[in-house]
Amino acid sequence: MITVRYFYSACVSIDTPDVRILCDPWFTEGAYDGSWYQYPRLAAPLEVIGACDWIYISHLHPDHYDPTFVRAYLGRYPAARVLIAPFRDPALSRTMTSDGIPHQIVEGVLQAGHTTLRCFPNDGPPPRNIDSAVAVRHGGHAVVNMNDNLWNARQVAAIRAWCAPEVTIALLGYTGAGPYPQTYYNVYREADLVRAEALAKKQEGFRRYTEMATALHARLRIPFAGQYVLGGARWRLNPFRGLADATEVLGFDPRAVVLADGGTGAVDTETLQPTATRTVPYGDAAIQDYARSTAANPMRYTRYFSGLPLAAIPWGRLLPAAAIHARARSRCTTPHWFCVRLPDQEWFAMSVLEPRARFTRDVADLVPRSEITIDPHYLFGLVTGVFLWNHAEVGSQYVTRRIGEGFRPEVQGFLHHFRVGAA
Repeated sequence: MITVRYFYSACVSIDTPDVRILCDPWFTEGAYDGSWYQYPRLAAPLEVIGACDWIYISHLHPDHYDPTFVRAYLGRYPAARVLIAPFRDPALSRTMTSDGIPHQIVEGVLQAGHTTLRCFPNDGPPPRNIDSAVAVRHGGHAVVNMNDNLWNARQVAAIRAWCAPEVTIALLGYTGAGPYPQTYYNVYREADLVRAEALAKKQEGFRRYTEMATALHARLRIPFAGQYVLGGARWRLNPFRGLADATEVLGFDPRAVVLADGGTGAVDTETLQPTATRTVPYGDAAIQDYARSTAANPMRYTRYFSGLPLAAIPWGRLLPAAAIHARARSRCTTPHWFCVRLPDQEWFAMSVLEPRARFTRDVADLVPRSEITIDPHYLFGLVTGVFLWNHAEVGSQYVTRRIGEGFRPEVQGFLHHFRVGAA
């Protein structure tokens, strides 16, 4: 028998008679450089979770890899072993080493008694290849944790084959995080448009859930992950995120169950009867009240650089060098301009294809373009590599206005390389 216990977002434990596995514990508030918070909060997570044998970390995103909590957990339960998938790009392993967190890359199958575990890295194209899934088998039953994995037919086929004859319980993503549509429109002047785009985003999350659920064909499905609230200076954006509540899945998937938060909700592979469930969405008003209570909390870049005079930042050297670095690494083949707003209404404009960049007060002739409005101290941290553009994007930390064309992933990827240095 395998028991799945739900704590928060992507954090669950998968327990067998041989081993207890904690997955993706995120409990440090202010992820993504200060903008992601939890609702409802779990008080004393170390005590509530208790001792586990293995800690599986699926990927680098800070709502899955929380080094502050992992260090605290290992301090309380030092016998626990941290496990990660065998990624072709060892970025997660390098980061854990830098953070001082011992870990094991699981090549093949890991066994404890009659329990076997295998990690399945997503080997699709960027950016989907940073994630992984984990499957656990015991007593003829199998539990699969898909985390944030986007569709990859080869990965899904490998999981199905390893879990044969069936997947008993599947933990599946059902909603999308990210900055769209809340940071791409004026949420007050274009409220109707933003709400329409938010609804479309929710439906796309449900489509992906259904696609994965159909392919894995588990006897029971648990919609999970992606549960967060924007806080700090970004708190007003919550109603426009297009973020679904897990209970909405109950309306179209008869095999779904939403386990109650905080470790009270659990279900096992023999009875498939949950101990505690949630069937009513969390209220928008209560979420916004909590988000408003965090409004004065500083972002990480404020704590790092608020004392740095903007006039002392050498934009004239940093930004052109960062643009050269991005062009050398970008895979984009589409003409586009990124225009980053600087203090005093000046822009730094850079082409993604040609070695053209300039400081200017007028970007109207640059089409198609993306206009980026961002805190200048944060911009300094991003172009110097202290912070990551991906975290800034997912954390809704800057505003983008597109002129001349819609969203193109290969264009947006250019910005992720916009920094100085060879990394």
